[in-house]
Amino acid sequence: MRKKIGILLVNDDVGVAYYLASIVKSLGYLSDEEQPEILLLYAENCKKYLDFYKYKHLTITEINYNKNKKLKYLASIILRKNILVQPIVKQYNLDGLFPVMDLPVRSEFKNCTIASWIPDFQHKFYPGFFSKRNLLLRETRFKQIINNCDVIVLSSNDAYSHYKKFYNLKQGKTKTQVMPFVSMIQDFPLTDYSKLVDKYSISTPYFLVSNQFYAHKNHMAVLEAIKVLKKSKINFTVYLTGKTEDYRDPAFFGTLTSFIEDNDLKNEAKILGLIPREDQLGLLRGCLAIIQPSKFEGWSTIIEDAKTLQKQVICSNIDVHVEQMGEKAFYFSPDSIDELSKIMNSFLLNGDNIAKPVFDNYEQRIQDFAHNFLKVFQS
Repeated sequence: MRKKIGILLVNDDVGVAYYLASIVKSLGYLSDEEQPEILLLYAENCKKYLDFYKYKHLTITEINYNKNKKLKYLASIILRKNILVQPIVKQYNLDGLFPVMDLPVRSEFKNCTIASWIPDFQHKFYPGFFSKRNLLLRETRFKQIINNCDVIVLSSNDAYSHYKKFYNLKQGKTKTQVMPFVSMIQDFPLTDYSKLVDKYSISTPYFLVSNQFYAHKNHMAVLEAIKVLKKSKINFTVYLTGKTEDYRDPAFFGTLTSFIEDNDLKNEAKILGLIPREDQLGLLRGCLAIIQPSKFEGWSTIIEDAKTLQKQVICSNIDVHVEQMGEKAFYFSPDSIDELSKIMNSFLLNGDNIAKPVFDNYEQRIQDFAHNFLKVFQS
């Protein structure tokens, strides 16, 4: 009999939607007897993401999870039972539920594993990127998750080391599973390069940066490197994609656009904003290399996309990137404009002649990802 696992799609964040969709689709790479039944439980505000989810043993159901959520949260504390989660587990007779991020109290379910997901502990290293209120809310939520779930899923061993550093681990009460993300792109038809050329006016060799425009993503290092390289008179472009709004620092994006304007980089640095996934992947396939300059990551999605498409990666030498890429990346210090500009210049002058080895077998990586997910729900 197949295990029945519920997937909660209630967070209106495209990155979360991609992550959960990749988990679901990865299960299709396992033998049929290994494949669980998946019940996708989505909130109305996430309906636009449903086309991402493809799997043989998938059922999709809408729930009112976010309706009166604050009231449910408060009632859970008063009643000492999680009324956000308990009705779902009972109604659908689940063996597991993931990712449960609202855990004001611990709910004991005899036959159901409640699993949560913490991508990273960025607020511990860069508290200045958060308001005092957001810091308090984030820390409160993380402590509730750690104390009240059955399993915590972490995206990297780097995140696990941070978890052990900052929190008291209660042995035997909460299990931990490290589950690195693997990009699943087979259901995203990559846009033909000829169409991208017309749509984005591509006329030079180019690099790609695909990150949300948040301060810790370190876009300014790339812009500074572009400024240095422009002096060499080599024609090139860096396309930057991703959501441009950050509620934590609404003025940040303006500092980037002002830098581009003040230094006359509009032909070399082109901000595209949030573009269709198939266009992003098409641009990735056609670029010289992707640049991932971030000062902090849980597990980089764009790096996983590059690995799947066998593209070259230029990335900051933070621990999680080294864990993710090993010897198959070109590394620079996130604070060294000189290092980054020299690597970019090498690509512009030498192209494929400096390429690193290709990555591990795609299907094997997907199967490992799926097996890691199933381990979350093993007693």
